[in-house]
Amino acid sequence: MKAMLNFANYSVYASITNDMEKKCYESALIQARATRDLQVRLLADNLRGAGKDPALLAYIKLRDPKLLNMVLSGQIPEEHSFTTTCLYDKLPDKVGEH
Repeated sequence: MKAMLNFANYSVYASITNDMEKKCYESALIQARATRDLQVRLLADNLRGAGKDPALLAYIKLRDPKLLNMVLSGQIPEEHSFTTTCLYDKLPDKVGEH
């Protein structure tokens, strides 16, 4: 299971990196926000499943108390579908390249 999570994270970061390298900043930002929101939803689900384990709550509170308060108060981002388009590949050739 951890390997699947690692691969999923790698795939998202690779896509964001690719968009940033192509200067498709809006696309990268959309993907990053969607991924962040997904992680918050997964955290909320896992906290419920863990029965609000005190050690886990303390760990998160130490690192991001604002996030913990948001999740515990039920302020969970809704899931939204999205598409991104990067037009970099369709730009004219770079100066000096013909």
